Amino acid sequence: MSKYRHKQIVLLNQRVGKIIVKNVDKNFLYFLFKTEGIHNDLSSRSSSSGNQANTSSNDIENLTIPIPPLKVQ
Repeated sequence: MSKYRHKQIVLLNQRVGKIIVKNVDKNFLYFLFKTEGIHNDLSSRSSSSGNQANTSSNDIENLTIPIPPLKVQ
């Protein structure tokens, strides 16, 4: 997980995704995805091919993440 802060257009390679959110503080989401709990949840859903573990977009979309009100984030 990383943040991109520039205004220029960039291209995403395979196995790289972009998360677009509404009504969620982007910094909150960034740090949420860095937590051990979310990391473990996604890791348990990933599949391996060779030495590369992959998490599908469906796995990410199906995450249940409790989002507190914007003021709390």
